[in-house]
Amino acid sequence: MAFLNGEQRDPRLNEILYPPCDAARTKDLVRTYEPNKEFADKGHISPDGLLRYLLSVENDVLMAEKYDLHDDMDQPLCHYFINSSHNTYLVGHQLTGRASVEIYRQCLLAGCRCVELDCWDGSDDEPIITHGFTMCTEVKFREVMEAIAESAFKTSDYPIVLSFENHCVKQQDKLARYCREILADSLLVDPFDSHPLEPGAPLPSPNLLKRKILIKNKKKHINMAVNEIQKLRELHRAKDEELARRQDETQRELARQREEYERRLTDELKQKCDKLEHEFQ
Repeated sequence: MAFLNGEQRDPRLNEILYPPCDAARTKDLVRTYEPNKEFADKGHISPDGLLRYLLSVENDVLMAEKYDLHDDMDQPLCHYFINSSHNTYLVGHQLTGRASVEIYRQCLLAGCRCVELDCWDGSDDEPIITHGFTMCTEVKFREVMEAIAESAFKTSDYPIVLSFENHCVKQQDKLARYCREILADSLLVDPFDSHPLEPGAPLPSPNLLKRKILIKNKKKHINMAVNEIQKLRELHRAKDEELARRQDETQRELARQREEYERRLTDELKQKCDKLEHEFQ
């Protein structure tokens, strides 16, 4: 009883609403959590019984009533902290770990609302999810989509965010097709009329986005794309100019060598002719 009141009880609690433990309450806890009946009958608790008590709902950080949703869920989505997962697909070390489809199910069933997918072009024309440039294993993107569709709203109707780290080049069309086919109506494709995607416009609320799956993916700004294209054009133009310069130098060198060869040949012929003419004289 001294342990419960002196160590476990929050001294800030109101003693009328949350009275300290008495002998009767202590005995009830021992009988509830002590697996050895003989110990329980004597009012004793073993290390195993104490461990069961410490890991029970009696010692939750939050009060039971706080588990019920009581926050305003009609604010823009960006106003909330979101239960998120990083490198969701990995089991173990991020350099040598094993990738797993099942871990997506486990995270979603545990209440996670944002999972990460590192997408790469696969060797068999199927996009994969893995940690690039490491020794981690890989899983099929399609299988992950199926796992997400199956487990997305088992524990909560609030929206899910798929955080794409998109490294695909040739297989991006398959990413889009699998998302549309497998996630179907759950996938949020077009913005709501009430919340246009415009600068300064608020994002939809969690309540408005219930049972919807959102994709978060970096998209290059059009000006960045134009600049990159311009840089590539300038690079190609510089290469063409360098190639043309080298071709000109090669042609000039060939012309010089041809002239030198013709001059030497003319000189040799002249010398032979002079020699023959001298012999006949």
